[in-house]
Amino acid sequence: MIEVILNDRLGKKIRVKCNEDDTVGDLKKLVAAQVGTRPEKIRIQKWYTIYKDHITLEDYEIHDGMGLELYYTKRELRNSGRRQAQEGGDGRQAAHAADPLSPLLSSGTTGALVTDLAG
Repeated sequence: MIEVILNDRLGKKIRVKCNEDDTVGDLKKLVAAQVGTRPEKIRIQKWYTIYKDHITLEDYEIHDGMGLELYYTKRELRNSGRRQAQEGGDGRQAAHAADPLSPLLSSGTTGALVTDLAG
């Protein structure tokens, strides 16, 4: 049994007891239970090495008392394109809905608008 210390760099240090043969995904589940978030919203890394979920702590040579970095990710943004494709949209409709000039851009009247302003 080892204890791993995760620092989220926001002032919170989390101590988690786990086994060396646990995977990083298992560690994320333990951390998520303590922090109160979902495991898929957590990224664990050391310097620039992002640890993958299916690899064991022993393979990454994570030992007792080792400190790791904990980051909270926004997975919804990464999967938004896939979700919109399932709903039948390509993502451009949502972007144009917030733009007040979207009817002009989609109807092709921008050339007439420019000539009217210039004339």
